[in-house]
Amino acid sequence: MFYSGAVYNYVKAVTERAGQMDRRFRPATVVTYGSIAEGTRLSAPDAFHFAVVLESFIENPAYPQSVHYVDTDSVDVFHTKKNPPNIDGAKLSKHYHCLIALAMTWVQRFEIFHHFKISFDESITTIYLVYRPKNNALALSVTVSILMAVRRSPGESLIR
Repeated sequence: MFYSGAVYNYVKAVTERAGQMDRRFRPATVVTYGSIAEGTRLSAPDAFHFAVVLESFIENPAYPQSVHYVDTDSVDVFHTKKNPPNIDGAKLSKHYHCLIALAMTWVQRFEIFHHFKISFDESITTIYLVYRPKNNALALSVTVSILMAVRRSPGESLIR
């Protein structure tokens, strides 16, 4: 359906804008997953799931299951108080949620959408939208889940 592409383009624009607002959160890619991406959705496509893989964060090769920043900007605000300091995923996710919420106010070119609610649950930002087709068809409520993701460390296998 047309709006599947429109939803993807909206998410891409919002995440790119978030990356412009804070370059530490530039998206490398936006990956669609879930039943709509797999083509197994049984009812109307109204729930979309996206993983935004960040460009400058990877899994920490020294401490698997933790995150490492590979660019030169400061990420001290996201560090834990442990020694050695690790990046706190909860702080990272909360900051990204705030960026997404602010970026949504800047992405105005999608006149077919109206967002009426945004929520945050651990690592997923959920946006509730109304899709308004140009052909005067009925409006459709759409739920969009955005998961912040990081790349695996170079050379690391997916199975340990």
